[in-house]
Amino acid sequence: MNHIFYILYNFQSLRVVGLLAGSTMKRIISALLWGLLGILSFGVLIQGYHLLIRPINIGLGRLGIIAIVIGAVVASIAYTIEVRLLSNRRV
Repeated sequence: MNHIFYILYNFQSLRVVGLLAGSTMKRIISALLWGLLGILSFGVLIQGYHLLIRPINIGLGRLGIIAIVIGAVVASIAYTIEVRLLSNRRV
């Protein structure tokens, strides 16, 4: 969890230097948080399946890799879609 705050802090320092604009900064942080939500949701679904249906025969490392891929996909989709929603005034 400390790594996420470190990443967000570094983005803040980039904004102070002037490398990132304010709206771009907000979009990046928003996309990272949506990616984190995707990772956590995947973890909850896996635990629920394990508890209610049956244990999964996939190692913890592979589940972690799958969760990171899901988080990256969710973050990239959130970053891309937010521009379209803002242009259509839906956000």
